[in-house]
Amino acid sequence: MSILTAKVGRGSPQVKRRKPPGTLIGIEAGETWLRIAQHHAQRKAEQWYATGMELPAGAMGGAGKIGRQLRLSARRAGITRGHAVCALSSPAIDIFPLVLPPSGSAPLESRILALAGEQLSYPIRDAVVDFATLPEAMTRTGDGGASVLAFAAPRTLIDAVLQTLDGGGFVVDRIVTPACALAPWIARAAPDARHLLIITGEGATSISVVQAGQVLLERLLPWSLQRLIQRLRSELDLTEPQCRGLLLKNEKLPSGASMPDISPGGSLAHALRDILGPSFQELTREASGCMGYCNSFLQHHTVSSILIGGLMACHLPLAEYLKRELELPVQGIGDFIRLPDWGDSGSASTYATAVCCALWTEEEAA
Repeated sequence: MSILTAKVGRGSPQVKRRKPPGTLIGIEAGETWLRIAQHHAQRKAEQWYATGMELPAGAMGGAGKIGRQLRLSARRAGITRGHAVCALSSPAIDIFPLVLPPSGSAPLESRILALAGEQLSYPIRDAVVDFATLPEAMTRTGDGGASVLAFAAPRTLIDAVLQTLDGGGFVVDRIVTPACALAPWIARAAPDARHLLIITGEGATSISVVQAGQVLLERLLPWSLQRLIQRLRSELDLTEPQCRGLLLKNEKLPSGASMPDISPGGSLAHALRDILGPSFQELTREASGCMGYCNSFLQHHTVSSILIGGLMACHLPLAEYLKRELELPVQGIGDFIRLPDWGDSGSASTYATAVCCALWTEEEAA
């Protein structure tokens, strides 16, 4: 059975071991896109394979055509069929902390479901719910109660993702969130430090606070690359691929493209700063709120740095903005997680979440 889960504080992930080792498939899925990574370890050699796929709006969970396209894309990339761990990145996922008072008889799961139902805007029967217990050393309860982080997703979304992946030949053993996929690997580099983790995506961005392999708080926002592209296109006479080049590859303004005179400097850098400034401010406000809210229900602990992964990990203006406004050092996720070197075939940071999902069995064995 596939469930949305972090398994924080509840033991190791229950993924069955298979032969040959190290061939689990890692998937990051949004509502209109997929990223897939797989590695094959044979003796001392290790080879990574990756592919991405954009889906038409509403196609997730559709008939066999999407499944066939997914199988073909994976086969061309050298990815085999098999078992997978999937990180689901969608603003439709609700993640919220709950403080449970002491109770003598009611099972923990039933108490969590009762409280979770009060947080959702739709019936609890239409949700897939799981939870992660938070370490007592980090909580403020002290009265025999329990602090948990609850995860809830619409059942229709989970079913659609599973149906699409099944059509592509992937058997999903577990569904996690982006922060839950990365947190254990970040802890290997900095075991006790608390970090603000920002994973920017195509259709959603995860903001979380992580420490010692634990996800203490996570939010999935509609802040995304697509929204940034739409903002650029509303101000600049550019195509979507050209906007992508400006945001992800630091490309120059295409020859003949017009640029509005929106800043005294008149340069492309000034124009981009002016256009994207409100979006950067929105993300910064959410990040600041996430850190403050975490300290309000857990023991206060200083955040040591901001870690950026995903599509915007290499976007220098965003990193500089976060560093200036939040007064924290900013580092790329590659400084903490050893990512494959794909060269021109794909950005390692773009596939960081899928890579960590593919390494899930190794984390179990550690």
